Amino acid sequence: MQLYAEVPARRARQIVAEVLTVVGVALSVRAGIAVHGSIAQLAEPGRAAQDAGLSVADAAGRGERAAADLPLVGSTLRRPFEALRDGGVSLAEAGQAQQAFVADLAWWFGVLVAALPVLVLLGFYVPRRVRWVREASAAMRLAEMPEGIQVRYEEADA
Repeated sequence: MQLYAEVPARRARQIVAEVLTVVGVALSVRAGIAVHGSIAQLAEPGRAAQDAGLSVADAAGRGERAAADLPLVGSTLRRPFEALRDGGVSLAEAGQAQQAFVADLAWWFGVLVAALPVLVLLGFYVPRRVRWVREASAAMRLAEMPEGIQVRYEEADA
């Protein structure tokens, strides 16, 4: 299989093109990782909301248990703490949902930022490169055949 041209200038252009393609792919992946990291930071308010909700729910739960122990008014006094605990749980769940949404968003945008340039680069470069390798390999096989040498000399004479 003939991977590179025999002519030094052409071979150098092929190698430079491959190096630039690899660098382009690496830069695209790095940009995708950076975008993912930047978007993932938007999950911080969700973490704060989840922590606050859990803290409120925990404190309200302790208050609810303490109020339930009071004679005569315990069941009545317990209801506001129960509502506060439920509100804390809801806040924690909302914070958790926001974090999940941001995580999905960060993943998809990171993949898109990395994949689109890679697909464009490889979509243009790889088919041309594969076609050149196939044609060059076929030409080398032809040149190695006894009839191929005659064809080569006849073309030079014409």
